[in-house]
Amino acid sequence: MSGQGRNGHRRNGQGRNGQRRNGQRRNGQRRNGQRARRPVVVVLALVGCGVATVLTLFQVGVLDSVWEPFFGDGSRRVLTSALSRALPVPDAALGAVAYLAEAVLTALGRPDRPKVVLAAAVVAAGLGLAALGLVAAQVFPVGAVCMQYQGSAALSLIIAALVLPELRPAVERVRSRVG
Repeated sequence: MSGQGRNGHRRNGQGRNGQRRNGQRRNGQRRNGQRARRPVVVVLALVGCGVATVLTLFQVGVLDSVWEPFFGDGSRRVLTSALSRALPVPDAALGAVAYLAEAVLTALGRPDRPKVVLAAAVVAAGLGLAALGLVAAQVFPVGAVCMQYQGSAALSLIIAALVLPELRPAVERVRSRVG
């Protein structure tokens, strides 16, 4: 049993199958998992951008209606509410821009570009917080539900869950480069 100490653990701090004693995999294996998530995030962000673009087209009058199979006229009520018109631009347009930014930043993000990964995490966190706010705003002040906003909120929360685990390693890399 060369290279192993007592209890069958390797002397370099790793157990069997390349796992660390605390259950984490080696850096290369962990990074591969993060890289495997990136294409999923890019696709989800592009889908979110598409949904938000359709909603924007309705809000600016290019489309006469939006598809709403579950909530009757809920989409129309939400998309034409005073809350949706509170900003100088359609709120869905902001979502489209945020989703597009997330797709680009995630596609460009790599371990050797920790600032890009940080930017992607900030956008993902913003999308997640906005999703929670939109769901609450639909239910309480507007009193109606839009299926597309609900789907967009789900996409935002999934994207945040996939991107945010990369935040700590990126912060550590930025700190190590600065300090």
